[in-house]
Amino acid sequence: MKPDAYLKLYPGDWLKDTLHLDATATGAYFLLILAHRGKPGVPSSDSALKVIARVRDQDWMRVKGEIKPFFTEKDGLWVNKRCLEDWKRDCEDYQYQLDQAARARTSKKGHAKVSTVLTPTLDPKLALTLAPTLKPMLQSESESESESESESLKANRAAVALAEVMERCQGVLGLDEMKARHKHWLQRAESNLGKLERVVADTEAAAKEGRIKTTPARYAEDAWKRFAD
Repeated sequence: MKPDAYLKLYPGDWLKDTLHLDATATGAYFLLILAHRGKPGVPSSDSALKVIARVRDQDWMRVKGEIKPFFTEKDGLWVNKRCLEDWKRDCEDYQYQLDQAARARTSKKGHAKVSTVLTPTLDPKLALTLAPTLKPMLQSESESESESESESLKANRAAVALAEVMERCQGVLGLDEMKARHKHWLQRAESNLGKLERVVADTEAAAKEGRIKTTPARYAEDAWKRFAD
């Protein structure tokens, strides 16, 4: 899905940052974020901001004072740093999905039994959701295909394995780390899945034993450098 067709919302982050706002200011801030999506900012003039935020004239100065700290003013625009970062990351994710689809189209087509409900190559994020369902399906399929395995089935197995490692990364490294650097860890998983599994296992053990002096993510980075390919 193209990035301009949706907006990711993390309720915990949103509520933490907006608990001090009343309903009018909250709605105004949200509408400005929607207008900001995919653009360098929103016009900083009061007349434009009032229209976008749908705030009455008599309420505007109060509401403006409450929501202005979420923005910086630059070149006649109100700019929200988080909005720009999210847009950049979502565009990168979309391009990655396009690249994955292009590679799948050029790969050898397989016709495993599961292909009637799955694409030849599963997107890792989709596989993360479907992993609990896919595993017994793939195990059953392997029993009936003991001598040869289709390319499609191999791709689906790889996607499930990748998704499970990424899920474990989130549990060990933390949700904030995976939200900020999901693509970074996904690329490492794709380049050397076995090594990342060892890194995550070592980081998890170090955390349980109290050996981590910084953060699990930094420990994992150091472990990646230490471990041989």
